[in-house]
Amino acid sequence: MKQEGIFISYSHKDIEWLEKLSVHLKPMMRGEKITIWDDRQIQPGTDWEKEINNKIASSRVAILLVTPNFLASDFIQEQELPKILEQHYRGHTTIFWIAISYSNLSSSVLRKIQCANDPDKPIDSLSSSQQNKVLAEIAGKIENHMGLNAIAHVLNNLDEFTPKQDAFVQGIPESNVQRDFSMRSVMAGNNIEVVSGEHVFETITADDFSKLSDQDQTLIRTYERAMLDLMDRWNMNYPKTYADDPGIRSRAQDNMKRIREQLCQQLTHILDFLASLGKQLDDHYGHVRYVCQQPIT
Repeated sequence: MKQEGIFISYSHKDIEWLEKLSVHLKPMMRGEKITIWDDRQIQPGTDWEKEINNKIASSRVAILLVTPNFLASDFIQEQELPKILEQHYRGHTTIFWIAISYSNLSSSVLRKIQCANDPDKPIDSLSSSQQNKVLAEIAGKIENHMGLNAIAHVLNNLDEFTPKQDAFVQGIPESNVQRDFSMRSVMAGNNIEVVSGEHVFETITADDFSKLSDQDQTLIRTYERAMLDLMDRWNMNYPKTYADDPGIRSRAQDNMKRIREQLCQQLTHILDFLASLGKQLDDHYGHVRYVCQQPIT
């Protein structure tokens, strides 16, 4: 399942804090549309529990509004939170838990996860102006993380594309291509690290994204959506290249040639963009650029 958007977990008794946070998240929904979801969006007649589970499974970020009400909610503690934590520990979802009120966290698993604000100064203990300041800072951290996560997805897709393209260029099954790379891109907390063994070759941080314009933030997620769409189309066409019908095989081959060309164009745009941030990844992806220039055998 694709990871996208933000899931907000909260107690219905704390609706005022959901509304205050939503004001600060609203700008993220404009333009290229980062989706932000909470259970107020469930339509009448919907299987609400299934929809919540689906949204948790597909979320890139889970925001938890932690109060005594949140910790006392049986549904959150027994249903929502275990699923969110599972996604988090599998590396699919990043948790931003916000200390809204002083709460007894001594027996909560959240005490092991970094809080998005200072839990010794929960938001409801602050003045109105300080509340807005902290919520705005948290919203900024989340937006930067979404940008970082988008780049991580793009680089992971490039890693996946490399053996697929190698196989296509050589005219051999994908399963016959070596998938062991001397370098790979991994998420490490709030960083993307390009690693070779234990050596970190290049690091991309959330702070790198805090310096970007709104236009550049949007551009990053545009690259990501384009890559995901092209990879979906590639994977959909690949089985057809082995079809019995020669016409189907031929059309699939032609489609994959066009998709490959578009993927290679996206690769160039992405690496050039990262180079403009001072992130030189050509040593890692130089082979992909090289294969992009090779004729189909």
